[in-house]
Amino acid sequence: MRLPGRRLVGTDEIRSCGCCGRDLPVTAVHELGATPGVYICRRCGLWAATRIGRR
Repeated sequence: MRLPGRRLVGTDEIRSCGCCGRDLPVTAVHELGATPGVYICRRCGLWAATRIGRR
């Protein structure tokens, strides 16, 4: 798989977002500290951060 403007990403470097389910390169997701093996993408991370800030 080749992403525009990025280096070639192998299939072992793809992770699924635990929130939206999109398959993204490992550089675009972050592992949640409390739940090892669960990843969240930047878009969902920003959404979650804004939801927390509204309390």
